[in-house]
Amino acid sequence: MEKNLIFNELSEEPIPVNKHEGYQRLELLLKVYKIATNHGFKGIRFDKTFDKIYLSERFTLEDYCNDTNNRTYKSILLAIRRYPFIDDSDTDVVNEFIENEYYLAKNDLRIKCTGLAAAYLYSTCGIGFLSESFWNDISFSIIIKNSTERQDTILCLSNEQHLNCEKFREFIDNCGDVCLCETPLPIEKKEINLRNDHGYDILEKFAKRLIRNEYIVKVINSLPFNPSETNFIKKVYHDGKIEVVLTDTDRGLGMIIQTTGRNLRETTEISKIIYEKFGK
Repeated sequence: MEKNLIFNELSEEPIPVNKHEGYQRLELLLKVYKIATNHGFKGIRFDKTFDKIYLSERFTLEDYCNDTNNRTYKSILLAIRRYPFIDDSDTDVVNEFIENEYYLAKNDLRIKCTGLAAAYLYSTCGIGFLSESFWNDISFSIIIKNSTERQDTILCLSNEQHLNCEKFREFIDNCGDVCLCETPLPIEKKEINLRNDHGYDILEKFAKRLIRNEYIVKVINSLPFNPSETNFIKKVYHDGKIEVVLTDTDRGLGMIIQTTGRNLRETTEISKIIYEKFGK
């Protein structure tokens, strides 16, 4: 499936005071888009047609495409636009969009948003004009409201520096295909560190089975007893650590292990593999 950016309609305002300023905004957006294509993005979804996106008070993107002598920019614009910004065939996304309200937290205000809401639902980035200093940041708070209310983070690309910042690199690391790394350690070199208390023999026996897995680096330590825990995978960490509980033991014996996971997605995927092999 094509990985799109989604246009942030909130970045249209304030409207440029003249065409020259509007051209500058557009040129910067296209430069940002070009760099983003190096990370697998292709196309920008818009919630409005070009005749309703203004580059100055009476001059739209549609006017620009009709009037400009810059055929390169015109060709890029026409090639990258995608409609609709939410595809009717994406049933889950459509339902989520309809059932909730989405707001951008801007200073002390809440501003209803569509583009950033769609970016959030598609787990992608927004892209917009650098129309004011507010958009100099890349990370913004989005509020999702229904019967309850929660807050999350969304990225919006507005200048070239955004694509080199830590938050964007972290986003790219977590949105690509999961590629798991096997540990180069042979089984006999993998450490097993456990407290010598009740249940040590049970944990040690299980740990010796566990470290045969190619994604497990070592057993870090025993966990405190968790007699009421019902999940074999108790907790997953961003840095590759996983807490495992033997739910069939009376005291809920458990251990924390180090895996080769380099981020939360990889570690979660490894936890699924461990569960399939050892948790049933």
